[in-house]
Amino acid sequence: MKKNTKYQKGFGLVEVMVSLSILALVMLGLVTLGRAAYGSFENARNRSIAYNIIQDTMENIRNERDTNIGSAGTTWFTGIDQATLDRDNPVLDTRFKRTVTITDEASGRKKKVMVVISWPERTGIKTLSASTYFTDWKSKY
Repeated sequence: MKKNTKYQKGFGLVEVMVSLSILALVMLGLVTLGRAAYGSFENARNRSIAYNIIQDTMENIRNERDTNIGSAGTTWFTGIDQATLDRDNPVLDTRFKRTVTITDEASGRKKKVMVVISWPERTGIKTLSASTYFTDWKSKY
């Protein structure tokens, strides 16, 4: 006796397996895309925090320098070093580590300040750095 396949209803096992495989591949792609998006968001957030720490550090150094220049009996760069900055202006987020390097240039009338911020991420240790020059502008004028 011959079956009439014209009236079969529903899906066969092969169709269901193909559909589930396609759905699984789409879901895997979406999960991968989501993880990449979150990683980019986390990196951008951490870089923004690091940049703000660098900017705050430079402004604190500039403020201290300008205060020293206006004070009698102090040199223009008195009290500006890593220990003083860590004590007076700590980094509030403990994941971030700040390193300040100060080098003399131009016979003590100019100093190069380099601030390096490092922090851990899932892909490893990331760093952001900036440098600028501070001068003894008061003694020139």
